[in-house]
Amino acid sequence: MTAEPAPVPAVAVVVPCYNEEASLPPLLSRLDAMMPTLPGWEVLFVNDGSQDATASLLDREVPKRAWARRVDHPENRGLGAALRTGFAATCAPVVCTIDCDCTYPPERMPELVSMLGVAGAVTASPWHPSVRAGGVSWLRQALSRGVSVLYRIVLGKRIYTFSSIFRAYKRELLDRVRFESNGFPAVTEILVKSILAGYEVVEAPMPLGTRAHGASKMSIGQAIRGHLDLLARTVRWKWLVLLLATGLTTDAAEPLFKTLDLNVGEQAEVALGSGRPLSIRLVSLDEKADPVRKAVRESRVVVAVNGKRGELVCGNYELPKAVGAVQADCTVTRGLMANSTTDHWGLDKQARLRVWPARSPWMQPGEFGFPLKQRWLATHTQMSNEPTYVDRGERTTSRRIYYHAGLDQGGAEALTEVIAATDAQVVSLGNDVVPEHATGTPVNKRYDVIYLLDSRGWYYRYSHLYSFHDSVKLGGRVRKGDPLGLLGKEGGSGGWAHLHFEAVSRQPSGKWGTQEGYAFLWEAVASEQKPAVVAVARPHRMAVVGEPVVLDGSKSWSAAGKITRYDWTLSSGVRESGARLQRTYSQPGTYSEILKVTDSRGRTAYDFATVNVLAASDASQDPPTIHAAFHPTQGIRAGQEITFKVRTFGTTDGEEKWDFGDGSSAQTTKSDGNVKQLAKDGYAVIRHSFAKPGSYVVRVNRLNATTHLWVVVD
Repeated sequence: MTAEPAPVPAVAVVVPCYNEEASLPPLLSRLDAMMPTLPGWEVLFVNDGSQDATASLLDREVPKRAWARRVDHPENRGLGAALRTGFAATCAPVVCTIDCDCTYPPERMPELVSMLGVAGAVTASPWHPSVRAGGVSWLRQALSRGVSVLYRIVLGKRIYTFSSIFRAYKRELLDRVRFESNGFPAVTEILVKSILAGYEVVEAPMPLGTRAHGASKMSIGQAIRGHLDLLARTVRWKWLVLLLATGLTTDAAEPLFKTLDLNVGEQAEVALGSGRPLSIRLVSLDEKADPVRKAVRESRVVVAVNGKRGELVCGNYELPKAVGAVQADCTVTRGLMANSTTDHWGLDKQARLRVWPARSPWMQPGEFGFPLKQRWLATHTQMSNEPTYVDRGERTTSRRIYYHAGLDQGGAEALTEVIAATDAQVVSLGNDVVPEHATGTPVNKRYDVIYLLDSRGWYYRYSHLYSFHDSVKLGGRVRKGDPLGLLGKEGGSGGWAHLHFEAVSRQPSGKWGTQEGYAFLWEAVASEQKPAVVAVARPHRMAVVGEPVVLDGSKSWSAAGKITRYDWTLSSGVRESGARLQRTYSQPGTYSEILKVTDSRGRTAYDFATVNVLAASDASQDPPTIHAAFHPTQGIRAGQEITFKVRTFGTTDGEEKWDFGDGSSAQTTKSDGNVKQLAKDGYAVIRHSFAKPGSYVVRVNRLNATTHLWVVVD
């Protein structure tokens, strides 16, 4: 059991810092005088790749102050990126933003907070009619006043200042309103999208002072270009909001990424946004298959962007990474079709790449949400090109490989809620289909399936639902976050309770194919659930007895920017440290290895590496597998009853043995062994409550199959 989590601050103040060595000391001095009167407040300094003494100053000063924290960008990414990082690093219900230069008095932040009321945001307004202009240069004043007038005209809202960073926001607004600008226009974009989303914005008349320390980082030319681009997008967003409000559909904004199918040695030109065309070349492809099932376990490609090379690992819990002037990922390679059961992808060449601008979000801000009311990675998942394994898919007798193309997310049958990930139209509900979508589309009706169609023409499949929500109507519309039903194991689930979530769109081949969505889920979770630390020990591993297995926790993440420890507790009883480690297994079994990660602030998270160890020469020894889940997974209180469900696959012998990790007596259940996949009572049920807050690792074992769950009790 770990220490009780730190309390949630009442208000967080995000301070972007780029080359602010001259401005920080006076700001710190003023904050030192204020903070004793503001209990429960924290100040989060975001060092945006400063090249002066800002980082060393923060190194020295932040640890002295209990109310101060800092996060870092290794390189300068811009004001908007710094704000996104700051917002993601705190879960406070109210968030303020302020410049380092004290051109607005920090002492007035409590005033902004007190004005929130029913509003979503309060902004300082130096151009309000009641304010006399301060000592700002005439050029900066003309630019700021001018763009504010234009935004006021386009939006039809009597807001006089759109470009002030000095603000207070409600957390619910920041969770819903996504912004993509990285430069100074970001603060305007937040306000614009807040208004379009229906939030009330209140102005606090306040003069803008003159910077007394350091130099302004704003380029007038870049600011003008940025605002002209944002004004054009604002017009488009406003019309999209009006059309959606009337129930009409329109083409959504183009995806932020471009998709390329390439053969090794092939080169293509691609233009991102308004930038110059980029040259993308697939330099090499390396696919590694296991010796028993001949399944591709890892694909790596080397790509060159305008001559700058980078290596990408394809699919399987991988996020886009920087390559030259872009972000890129590889979603699938041709070798995955060699002995596959199905071609989900519509790939005719050797590899599929996606590229984004270097600092772009991966989906349109605010467009995409997490489709479950459940903590991220709360139980087993089968993502991307991962061969299926939860329902004993890894067997030596199973030679054809079902590489998972969608995003399987396990849960508690008939308890975990499924919600819409996007605004969309319901084109399929069970066995009923809107006629114009019945042919020539990816829709494949089934009694347990819902298909949604978004405004850009992507189809989303939600499969294995236990039941549909009464509000979902064929041909009707749903909004992001609306209920769709309850998670189940219906249809072709293999008998384990999960949501099969998959987006399908037209691919460069002209065919319908899976639109890889792991990065989109991750981005949605980061925005909505605000995890401080995420441990990732996935995908699962498969090996035969005696074959080396590499356990890898390097995909883990921290909002503070750095994981400082990777601690493994192995099924052998051995404890080891390191992001990656190698071991072998002497007996067949389904093993579950515990990964604990710790970040630079001492915050921890757990995940579990499933390892299926097969007996290559004797298929009768292929081990059973086991799936466990619990509900609820978030907001659990001490003494609250939690429902745990479990099902073992591949055996009817023995019982599941439960160790809840809290010192309580061991318990047992006996599930049905998946003899009848869709049996209503296939999962065994047990209930448990934890007496004290803490972080608990629950162990479930049956014969030579083991799994774990991580339960956080507040």
